[in-house]
This record gives sequence, structure tokens and C-alpha cells, in this order.
Amino acid sequence: MQRLNVLFREELASLVGSELRDPRLSDVISITSVDVSPDLENAQIYVSVLGDEESKASTIRALTAAAPFLRRHLLVRIRIRRVPSLHFVLDESIEAAAHVLDLMRQVSEKEGQGDSGSRGEMVKEPEGVKGSGDQASEGQGVRDRP
Repeated sequence: MQRLNVLFREELASLVGSELRDPRLSDVISITSVDVSPDLENAQIYVSVLGDEESKASTIRALTAAAPFLRRHLLVRIRIRRVPSLHFVLDESIEAAAHVLDLMRQVSEKEGQGDSGSRGEMVKEPEGVKGSGDQASEGQGVRDRP
């Protein structure tokens, strides 16, 4: 079934890129995944669209309107007994991941600006107190009490 999902994704991406000429379609459309039901009745097509909310909605409407056209072309390109009904779903996982990466980059930049001297430096010990390094094993690591 996974091979069929991948095949549908590749063919749909090719068809959307080369055959559809709808002005409602956004310039940047990516078919992220396809989930075909085991009985071949339905297929969920997850689509990532770059743009504002209106362009995303208009792209999904255009793809839904083009579903019968795409289904006919899939019937010619893929030799299977039944081509499923196509249901397009907006996939915002790419945008969400980009947003998370942007937030991580901002945090990293802030940490780099505020704590620029604290990373990778040794912390100095107060005078009169020796660390637990080699000197402590020689009996010099404990401060004498008055």
C-alpha cells in the first residue's frame, strides 16, 4: 500500500505542476503525502501551500474542483482496477516546522549575545580553596581551619 501512496504522490505532483492551469492555484504547491484507503475508495492528498490564508484556501478549492480531471489522468497513467476519490487536505506541518526552527534560531542568537563569555570557559575557584584535581589527592585540596 505504501508503494501505491508514493506512486499517487509522484503522479499527482507531476499532474498539478504540468496540467493544471487554474488562476486560483498558488505558485508554490507541494504534495506532501497521499493516504489511499485499503479498499481504493478514497485518497487523502495532503498539500502544502506557500502563501497567506486566502491563497491556501483558494488553492484547496481549485484542487478540489480539479479532482475529476486529475482522477481521469491518473486512470490513464496508473494501471489499477479503481482510482480512488481524491480529497485534498491542507498540510501545514512544513510551515509549523519552519516556525519551530525560526524560534530555535532566535533563542540560539539570544543566548549567544547574552552569555557570550560563559560557554567553554573554566570557572575560577575562590582563593584559598583548591579543586578536587590532582592537588587534592596530594593532600593540598582542603583548606585548614583557623
